[in-house]
Amino acid sequence: DKVDAGLPTAVTVSGVIVVGTSHGLALVFDLNQALRLCLGSTATGAEYGAVSALSINHHCTRLLCGFAKGHITMWDLANGKLLRSITDAHPPGTAVLHVKFTDDPTLAVCNDSGGSVFELAFR
Repeated sequence: DKVDAGLPTAVTVSGVIVVGTSHGLALVFDLNQALRLCLGSTATGAEYGAVSALSINHHCTRLLCGFAKGHITMWDLANGKLLRSITDAHPPGTAVLHVKFTDDPTLAVCNDSGGSVFELAFR
């Protein structure tokens, strides 16, 4: 199926390759470059903006996507299920510039266009 994914805006590589797009999608490819998952929708992209930051956890089971309008989503890379949609991690109106899982599977960090760094704790 053809998807109006938009232009690439972010990339991360681990056990998979993930490309974030200007229309708010995250395209997940295996290491042979075969498309495995298309996460999100163009409707989500219209609401959240372009994907601006990506991070895969150490076990390659979770993906964090940061967006130009400040939202952060967490996806299950095994089945493509949306696990979390985080809207209050930092002040509204600031883009997520970086998002990164730490070695602790319950902790990630992000920074925004306002110059702040925030801790994201998951349970």
